[in-house]
Amino acid sequence: MGFLGGSITAGEENTGGLESNWPYYIRGWFLSEYPEVRLTVNNCGIGGTGSLSGLMRCEKEIIDVQCDLVFLEYAVNDCYGEAEKRQREREGLIRKVLKRGCDIILVYTFRRDMHRKMVSGGVPDVIAEFEELAEHYELSSVWSGKYAIKQLKKGRISWEGWLPVSGDNIHPGYAGSQIYAEPVLDLLKETLTKTKTDLSFQKTLPPPLNELNYETIAEIPMQEWSVQAPWCIQRELKSPWYNKVVYTCADGAQLSFAFSGRALMVQLNFGKRCGVFYYKIDDRPWKKMPVDRAYWVPDKDWCTPVLLESDLAQGKHTFTMKTVFQDEPDCKGSECKIYTFMTVR
Repeated sequence: MGFLGGSITAGEENTGGLESNWPYYIRGWFLSEYPEVRLTVNNCGIGGTGSLSGLMRCEKEIIDVQCDLVFLEYAVNDCYGEAEKRQREREGLIRKVLKRGCDIILVYTFRRDMHRKMVSGGVPDVIAEFEELAEHYELSSVWSGKYAIKQLKKGRISWEGWLPVSGDNIHPGYAGSQIYAEPVLDLLKETLTKTKTDLSFQKTLPPPLNELNYETIAEIPMQEWSVQAPWCIQRELKSPWYNKVVYTCADGAQLSFAFSGRALMVQLNFGKRCGVFYYKIDDRPWKKMPVDRAYWVPDKDWCTPVLLESDLAQGKHTFTMKTVFQDEPDCKGSECKIYTFMTVR
């Protein structure tokens, strides 16, 4: 089974996660209830990332290892950005995984800015968007954040006992993660213990809700990239997701390639020690790459995806980028580390 999500799901500090993660309890339940089964667990969560990260990595991390079941926890981080682009990413991810016969359970945790709408009986927009997909593809979903609010109202746990790690905003401790896991386990017990249902997805995949979804995402091989020195390909030891990275620290270094597609995205090894990156498509003006340098972003080794273009004309294009050291807040260096580029055809 696999887990895709942000820091609430991620299981290691080097992936932006915490030891106190709810997948820990899911794994423990499977091990205790099915000791005779050889269980393989892929926790592929990365802190500070949304559905685009899962979409760009699911082929290798979920599909190629033949997961039977995957849990998606992206509602917390998918609240950023344009809803239309996020829906394309989510639906593309869901369709890719389902097409390979892997079942999906959507898990919605909590961030503090959801609270006001929830206590008034409403549904945060990002969860409503996920539920539209759940209904269309007949997926199970678990609103663990709503369950946690109920436990808070019952007096079972205090707010600071639930979310002690990040100033009471997002990250749960052990008690909060256990509470997130409980309704997921209830669903699993009902599904597996009572009905003995095969977890593999066996329905006919319906037509997409959004014809512009990113199901047809594909990697642009490194062999097709053209660089103006100095760049190198170096082995990557710290990332569990990629084993090599294209690297430069030269101010003004450029990279380019031709591609065919209507959208373009990049997966970076990013941090505040990285320079500022500019890019252009065809003969369009240069743009600054929209990479977050928020207070919580580390100095290095954050595996993060960036959607560069989403509405290109279908056909052939040329991409060019350059690195710049720029005197601006939280820019501490000139490094550039690129894992992969991908396009949607």
